[in-house]
Amino acid sequence: MSAQTPRTSSSRSLVKQPKLKFDTSIGGLVFADQFLQLATNLATKNVYGFGENVHQTFRHDLNYRTWPLFGRDKPLGEGTDNLYGVHPFYTVLEADGKAHGILFLNSNAMGLCLT
Repeated sequence: MSAQTPRTSSSRSLVKQPKLKFDTSIGGLVFADQFLQLATNLATKNVYGFGENVHQTFRHDLNYRTWPLFGRDKPLGEGTDNLYGVHPFYTVLEADGKAHGILFLNSNAMGLCLT
């Protein structure tokens, strides 16, 4: 199963397939009790958001890093540790200055792998 959302405001694609806003067909979609997995191919490397965790810049590192999304009371440290805030929302800024965001509304612990 996959989901595709076409863009209506312009012909610019948010993912690398023409005229699609969000496409999960590259990796499929798994939806089970306490487990949701999806993959999408974004048109840019400018990915921001997903809560409070340790990284050097606001833009996320896309070199096969896994970011946990589960709030805990831990002071700032090294690595990709999760901290206090969990915000399962990302924003992508494209080369033409347009942006989009997606909220993953879920009550379970989450993890994010950016490659």
